[in-house]
Amino acid sequence: EQLAEERQNEVEQLKIDHMHMKQRVAAAEATAERAEKQAAHRQSLQESAVQQAVEEGESQREALDNLLAKAEERNAALETEIRENEVEAASALMRQKDAEMRRLADAEDRILQKVKAELSKTRAMAQSS
Repeated sequence: EQLAEERQNEVEQLKIDHMHMKQRVAAAEATAERAEKQAAHRQSLQESAVQQAVEEGESQREALDNLLAKAEERNAALETEIRENEVEAASALMRQKDAEMRRLADAEDRILQKVKAELSKTRAMAQSS
């Protein structure tokens, strides 16, 4: 009878232990589930942050590409303007040179005419003497 009672107590203790074990397993499973949800939430936040960073990077790259394109256009326009100014300056120099050459030629002609006139006077004076 005492042995049966001891067995009965052992069985009760095993049932209690089993129930405690079930509670621990349920608590561990709940903790694991919460941890998985937190990890999934953190991963979702990280993925969102990465996606946002990628989008911001792409937006910044596009803005830089636009700035570069505008700078290249401005550079090309300035180079064209410089070439046009060089052509205009060269043309103006050529016109100025041509005008100077005409003035020199005119001055040479006037000097030559004076020399001829003086020579004619000198000949005329030499013949009359």
